[in-house]
Amino acid sequence: MARLGLEDRVILVTGGNRGIGAAIVNLLLELGAKVAYTYRNDYNPLMGSLAIPDDVTDQAAMEAVTQKVEEKLGPIYGVVANAGITRDNFSPKLTTADWDAVIDTT
Repeated sequence: MARLGLEDRVILVTGGNRGIGAAIVNLLLELGAKVAYTYRNDYNPLMGSLAIPDDVTDQAAMEAVTQKVEEKLGPIYGVVANAGITRDNFSPKLTTADWDAVIDTT
């Protein structure tokens, strides 16, 4: 696999436990990065990475995540803001609270 200069670089992936997030974590690991990821539900350990339970909408908790990652892996080189939630509805029918929850999670 081609190298992208990520060897031993610390990358934090939010929402890295399933789906696209897990694929991102695995790709970064293959590229030689040191990867930490947050998860909110359904803990799924991804070998070679640091998993941290967290809610990205909680600023103090995210600051604690940053500290933990830097203590365990070193300075963070990059962040993949992958966390997200779905509140499906047509735009005119989407409540303000649901809209705010989606935006606050990204």
